[in-house]
Amino acid sequence: MWAWALPSALACLAAWSRLRTVSGPDTLFADAALWGVVTLIVGALIHLALCKRWRIELSMVVLGTLAWATQIQDLSRHEKGEGPDILLVTLDTFRADHLGPDTPALNALLHEGAHFTNAVTTAPLTGPAHASMLTGLSTPEHGLTANGDTLDVPSVIPQIAERGYATAAFLSSKVLHHETGLNQGFDLYADAWTWWGRQGVFPLMRILVGIGSGDRRGQDTVEQAQTWWQQQEGPRFAWVHLYDAHTPYAPPAEWRPDKAARRALAEQARSIPVPEHAGEWMKSLPERHAASQMALYAGEVAYVDHVVGQLLATVGPDTFVVVVADHGEGFGEHNDPFVHGANLYEPILHVPLILRWSGHVDPGPRDGLVSVQAVAGTLAQAAGATWHTPGLDAQADSVLAFTPGQRSRSSTDDTPAKLVTALRFQDSKLVQDEGQQARGYLLSSDPGELQALEPDWVDPADRDSLGALLENPPEPLGDDAVEKLKALGYF
Repeated sequence: MWAWALPSALACLAAWSRLRTVSGPDTLFADAALWGVVTLIVGALIHLALCKRWRIELSMVVLGTLAWATQIQDLSRHEKGEGPDILLVTLDTFRADHLGPDTPALNALLHEGAHFTNAVTTAPLTGPAHASMLTGLSTPEHGLTANGDTLDVPSVIPQIAERGYATAAFLSSKVLHHETGLNQGFDLYADAWTWWGRQGVFPLMRILVGIGSGDRRGQDTVEQAQTWWQQQEGPRFAWVHLYDAHTPYAPPAEWRPDKAARRALAEQARSIPVPEHAGEWMKSLPERHAASQMALYAGEVAYVDHVVGQLLATVGPDTFVVVVADHGEGFGEHNDPFVHGANLYEPILHVPLILRWSGHVDPGPRDGLVSVQAVAGTLAQAAGATWHTPGLDAQADSVLAFTPGQRSRSSTDDTPAKLVTALRFQDSKLVQDEGQQARGYLLSSDPGELQALEPDWVDPADRDSLGALLENPPEPLGDDAVEKLKALGYF
């Protein structure tokens, strides 16, 4: 028995040492013990399968090697740097107009730092938008044009790592898994967890326990990030991705509407006549339940703000902090209820963006046009790295936004043709739909984009650049990528 127990104990200790930086404090023991149990079972099977006298020695050698091999990860560190600690927080599906009374932590942050009130994304999908943040490029330029695609170009993270940073990413959705190529330069890329939210850091463990559900709560993600942050010596770079505001809207109990609010929402839904015809009845659902969905979304936003506050308290006031959303969410605007990924209207395109660095960045609102692309250059500047794209201190003249052929979810039958490309200017926008019909909106006087204008005021070269995207669309997703996205609730 001792021949099996000793390697198992070694494996458990090795796992404990490795997991201290990635498991939450409430799951560390269970995670380490699980790996030791698996090693013990494998050892028992090997021991029973061998019938010669040297079986004990062989078992110990094999299992000891197996325990040691769990430490073989890409954890190489460059010489320790001297830059500031950096925290990038990305908020999935977070509307810019939801910074308010329900977001006290983010409100405090935007008063301490620079609040970019005219920030826009490059794509209404998680993967492409995050790729723009980490590369400084538009969607067609970096090649990750749909969830499930792979990045074609380098990201800024390896350059930050070269400056002596410990780098880690803590993800809350499988949409950002390592196969996208977004894991470049990270010492730790926490994109795999079990159904219980625990981190599967070893290759064999991923096979044995699987990669778990499609997304996880922000509390689990933040706990991992906090543990890692406290275990590291500076300088540290952490990317924390929070997915809670994405559908389905199901906030934790503390953040759900109370009984009185639920009663009012039910009465509001009942006040809208229900059509007799089944087809019309289905079409009326978004209208009758819009208020309840918006209330649940607001609960998710408040919960996200809560965990962001916990994270900010851990990293301290001197850390360079960037908080940005990948895209917003539709609430029925333009007859496209509760959707993103299918249009480029402002509720989807306009995102919150906050930058705080005490003593280096002047606090206050900034209304110049900026893109999420500028995040890459800003991170590089803070770390002292050389990068090819400018940061947030450079105002953009225009921002190209692109919707690939993939559609996140279906819309009502009478929805207009989907917008597939857009050029966003300081206070106006040119959009083009699937039929290559171009039209403009003057956002300064028509923020709801209700009155389409003839785009004669736009440079013909800009219209040509939009048309070129339609003439040369990206390659379609492969079968494997499509199946993965279906499993995550897309299409």
